Amino acid sequence: MEVSFPIGSAGNPYPDGLTEATTYYWRIDEVEEGGTENKGNVWSFTVAPKTAFTPVPVEGSLYIDPNVTLSWLPGAGSVEHHVFFGDNLEAVQAGTGGTDKGTVTDPNYTPGLLERNKTYYWRVDESDGTNIYTGDVWSFTTTIEGLGTIVMEIWEGIAGSTLMDLTGDVSYPDNPTRTEELTAFDTGDSAIGADYGARIYGWLYCPVTGDYTFYFTSADEGELWLSTDDDPANVQLLAHEPVWGSYNSFSHITDPIPLVAGEKYYIMAIWKQGADWEHCQAAWKGPGIREREVIQGSFLSLFEPVNAYGPTPANGSVDVMIDSVLSWKPGKFTATSDVYLGTDFNDVNSVDVSNLTSYPNVIYANVSGNTYDTGLLDFNTSYYWRIDTVNNVQPDGLWKGKVWSFTTGNFLVIDDFEAYNDINEGEEGSNRIYLVWSDGYANPNVNGSTIGYPAPDFANDEHFVETEIVHGDSQSGPLIYNNTTASYSEVSLSTSQMTIGQDWTQKGIDTLSLWFYGDPNNAGTEQLYVKLNNSKLLISDVDLTQAEWQNAEIPLVDFGIDLTNVTQIVIGLERTGAGSEGILFMDDIRLYNSAL
Repeated sequence: MEVSFPIGSAGNPYPDGLTEATTYYWRIDEVEEGGTENKGNVWSFTVAPKTAFTPVPVEGSLYIDPNVTLSWLPGAGSVEHHVFFGDNLEAVQAGTGGTDKGTVTDPNYTPGLLERNKTYYWRVDESDGTNIYTGDVWSFTTTIEGLGTIVMEIWEGIAGSTLMDLTGDVSYPDNPTRTEELTAFDTGDSAIGADYGARIYGWLYCPVTGDYTFYFTSADEGELWLSTDDDPANVQLLAHEPVWGSYNSFSHITDPIPLVAGEKYYIMAIWKQGADWEHCQAAWKGPGIREREVIQGSFLSLFEPVNAYGPTPANGSVDVMIDSVLSWKPGKFTATSDVYLGTDFNDVNSVDVSNLTSYPNVIYANVSGNTYDTGLLDFNTSYYWRIDTVNNVQPDGLWKGKVWSFTTGNFLVIDDFEAYNDINEGEEGSNRIYLVWSDGYANPNVNGSTIGYPAPDFANDEHFVETEIVHGDSQSGPLIYNNTTASYSEVSLSTSQMTIGQDWTQKGIDTLSLWFYGDPNNAGTEQLYVKLNNSKLLISDVDLTQAEWQNAEIPLVDFGIDLTNVTQIVIGLERTGAGSEGILFMDDIRLYNSAL
């Protein structure tokens, strides 16, 4: 069946009854001979307005190529287009000051080479031969200095077509055979050779906030990675080409990825080429890129950080601990770093070493490393911070950093179990959970507890901590108990291992909060308790057999001790009756100020 919509009467360019600049939805239900009705899909179309619409670049876009060609969809019935263009909004609105660029018959206009890092405005008035329809004023900002290329490293003379052939070679990753710069995320087709491995990496800059879909192809095996911020340490795998993909085919399409305008993200592709046909391409589409296109150089830069990057806490973080230590990745020429911290964005953005007295509420420090201990911050407060790189390269010896932000939570952390790892004892960075918490592993007839899994199979992704049953973030602490021979099973943590120290009255804190997760296989007969110093309180509202997270909140005053001198916390289960054995998971042990 064919359905058509004739042009409306009296010269109306739309079917009768339709309104310009309006989206319509329609559906066709097919009826079989027997009367069975098959419901159709809902389709949509938008009736074109009489003004110009759908501009390219997208309204408000950042990082636009200075050689850009402007284009748009013409208004309904238009026969010519009058273009106004310039760097002054009011002049473009009025069509004065040299912004009148005349009439064009095709819906595109090339303004010539533009300045970098500058905002331009443009307007297109449509004419149907009788009437003129004034268009909206659109804007875009050209790309900044330093953008335009991305680096490609090549390791030649490596046989095979799997990534392991590249990553297992002694020359990877530090000794590529050669290095090139690309003006787009595209090697070209059959342009490199055979028996090589390569990677393309750098920073990707987002033009408009929203969700972006990425497309990837390589020959042979390859992967595309993107970080959640500007730090390579935070990359996530977007796409994997297992064998071979065709050039320009982009058979690997990602889920939508949220990006923020003005932010930069570390992007990397790695692939291993065997004997025939070689290429690597990445493309994208989203609110700033209307149609799928290979990622162009104006959105890319080399990964040569001169400013500080990779902040911790991550930019925009919430529920940050008030005793946090700020850290960052220093730029390549860093000698020292100037740290600014405050609760007002404008103050932190405007302050520098020459005007510190004008901003008394901003904390300043010059540090030689890449960390800064804030001390105790306020609960439920938004903070802004900036790192300026002091160096010996730039004439004035300083690179001003970006202002980052985070918001503190309403708690102090005793332990969230996120810092523990599987690194061997004695090796640098080792922080196994049983090295921090004390248990009864060495004397099980007296204390039947084991903190953490005693013999994890690392090859099968097992760990000393629990990584599946978690209350917050990615890890929790398993407490394995056995009271069949012992009378109790308890684990303890000294305040010397905590960042908050012994004074548990700071910032008005008055409540201890602990989260527990039981197991249906537990007998449920043991009595859970918590001790501060040697003062014990029984916890009666946690079911040891319940496989869900349960919260226990205890007023600190109930312990009846000197809360300015807390030396340890103990969590245990004491035998009742014949005693039993089982497992209990702990997470997010915190202190709160109940008034907040």
